[in-house]
Amino acid sequence: MWTISWLQLKHSWRQWLATIPVFVTVGLILGFCLTGIVNVAQSQQVDLYGPNTPLPIFIMPVFFGGITMVIVIKEVVHQLLDQFKTDYRMLAILGATINALAAILGIQIGIVSGVSALLGGVVALPLTRFCYAWLQQIVGPQMLPNMPIHFSFLALLLTVVLVSLIAGSGGFWHATPSTKRWE
Repeated sequence: MWTISWLQLKHSWRQWLATIPVFVTVGLILGFCLTGIVNVAQSQQVDLYGPNTPLPIFIMPVFFGGITMVIVIKEVVHQLLDQFKTDYRMLAILGATINALAAILGIQIGIVSGVSALLGGVVALPLTRFCYAWLQQIVGPQMLPNMPIHFSFLALLLTVVLVSLIAGSGGFWHATPSTKRWE
């Protein structure tokens, strides 16, 4: 299944280019939040349970971004299915089941979203530093304590894995009922 997905992805890489900005944005938002959460948790200068903890600043976008990501993935899957109708129809003629076609699409989305999220996660570090310093200037160090924000391999790894898993499983889930119309 992985080989077929990889070969199909290499064959249709131009159609996948349109999805890269979506998944870079998702990786950027999730990387921003996870970088902040990991740095707050590792910081000795910040009280995690105090009234002035910056943790909610980084947790709130994860929930709203997760809900938005599910909606966006649904639309991305429908557009990709329309573009790949002839390819998937041929695979169905050759004996691929509905679940196999959905798995092929899910794996492809997982690969593209993981690579794109890696780029977004790398860009998230300077963005996190800038936004935290900017917010600290606005509200003051009493509300947002001084905290160094460092690169976290854990945050980057979690960003790539979470975006790949959510996008891949969402692609499989949304593609399963849509592929029935090809038989």
